[in-house]
Formats: sequence, structure tokens, C-alpha cells
Amino acid sequence: MILSDTPVELTLEYAAKTVKQLMRERDTKILADMQWMSGNMQPTESEAAALAKERDSKIAHRNQVLYCVGMLDKDEFRYSDIEALIRQRFPQTNQGTVLNVAHAMSELASDTAGILKRTPKGDGYMLKDPVFRTAIGNLLRCADDSETVEKVGGGGN
Repeated sequence: MILSDTPVELTLEYAAKTVKQLMRERDTKILADMQWMSGNMQPTESEAAALAKERDSKIAHRNQVLYCVGMLDKDEFRYSDIEALIRQRFPQTNQGTVLNVAHAMSELASDTAGILKRTPKGDGYMLKDPVFRTAIGNLLRCADDSETVEKVGGGGN
């Protein structure tokens, strides 16, 4: 039997495609928001550079949330769990900042293509399928687990 024909591999492949699609959709939405702002502002060169930096920052933060969702070894988790893990794993990028984890997590659970769902009590989140944890790790983590998730985004993955 070929490894890629096993049900687990097919499930993992599906999960990876789902995560990639979700990332592309969110990146497209962030880019569209920034382009709308840019079009309405008629920005100067420095304002345009600031918007580009903000876009990259939003995408990096979303990827950090996604990465921590995949790294968190719990069946159920809350915003505070993800925020604590982000601050631990990415201290240099989040010192003194307010993390909008709630928004990113609600987007990851917002539709049928999302990877999160509310817990039965409704007070937290859980992965729709544990295989998403593996797919996220494969997509966002380097072999040495170095923190390069900020570079992940767009349609190139």
C-alpha cells in the first residue's frame, strides 16, 4: 500500500488544504481592507509604507495565533491560553502590545471552512478535528521549530 493512499494521509492532506485556503482567504481580506483604506486616504509614500507594514503585521499576528492553536496541546482552549502562548513563543514581537486574539480566533471559526468550533459550553474553542494540529504544524513550523511563521502568508504556500 502506498503511504499517501492511507485514510490518515488523505485526511491530513485535506486538513492542510483547508488551512492553506483559510490563510489565503484571510490574507486576501486583510489586503483588501488595506487597499480600501489606501484608496480612500490617497496616502503619501510614507503613509502607504505604514499601511503595508500594518498589513504585514496583521498577517504575521494571524499566523502567530494559528501557530499557537496548532502548538497548544489541549482539546479545549480559550483566548487567554493562546495569548499566553503567543507571548511566550514570540516575546520580541509582542512586548507591551494588546493582542487581538479574540478577532483572529473568531475568524478561524467563522464559517464551514474554519478549523475551530466553539466548545459545547460555548466558553472556549476546540479544533474541529485533531488532524488540523498536525497540518498547522507542518505548514507553519520549520524543521527546527524556529519561529518563522511571520513569513508565511499569501497564496504561495
